[in-house]
Amino acid sequence: MFIKPFQKYNKTTRERYCVYKLCEGYRRNGQTHHRIIIGFGKLEELETVEQKKLLATCVEELIANGGNCLPGG
Repeated sequence: MFIKPFQKYNKTTRERYCVYKLCEGYRRNGQTHHRIIIGFGKLEELETVEQKKLLATCVEELIANGGNCLPGG
């Protein structure tokens, strides 16, 4: 699983921005496809790529194991 950025455009303010979605990669008939698991929105609080990767890892672990992967948890 990975966090994929999607470019959006606000027609009212004419502003471009990015929203993020957790995606799962899979193959069907030899072609790769992405399935959206959950949408995170803008993720403005997460500044670095490493923070976004950690979020994807934590969510993947929660889905797979139902456990808590957050620091101190």
